[in-house]
Amino acid sequence: MKTILVPVDYSENSKNALHYALEIAKIAGADVKLFHAFFPIMSPPAAYEVMNVIQALEEGRQKELELFADEAIKAFAVKADIGDVKITCVAKMGGIYELILQAIEKYKADLVVMGMQEGEAVSQALFGSTTISVMQESQVPILAVPKGVPFRSFSSAVFAADLQNYQIMRICTCYEIS
Repeated sequence: MKTILVPVDYSENSKNALHYALEIAKIAGADVKLFHAFFPIMSPPAAYEVMNVIQALEEGRQKELELFADEAIKAFAVKADIGDVKITCVAKMGGIYELILQAIEKYKADLVVMGMQEGEAVSQALFGSTTISVMQESQVPILAVPKGVPFRSFSSAVFAADLQNYQIMRICTCYEIS
């Protein structure tokens, strides 16, 4: 495993997902790509070149993302050392779901770690969920971190397989990691 993609929306749940990703990256010796996709609040005035405005917005959001990462790492420093994990921050303007899928491909992510928001099944079905949408289309594994489930440590893992689609099963050995 070389790259873990962590799409964030600056929520507390995103910080928690980042914590999971940092712990996995430390164990696996992987890099973390912290990714934020956003829509502009309003369209740029006609007098400005759109590409320049988009670039300025992305650069501003990237700086915000770097501050978010710094705050999250400081919060985790009390609990754990992240070792030599390299974190790169990227912010892009556009459709969130589409940009996450593009980022998976572009950065050759081996794993995606995303937070999930709480909500009833009906509201998830009506309004959708970015995490669920990415899970359905991604060609790489997704670790979906439920809201309010803080990272403790890895002690075991469960392998789930969709046997109706004849997925290849592999026997996994689980180690307790402190």
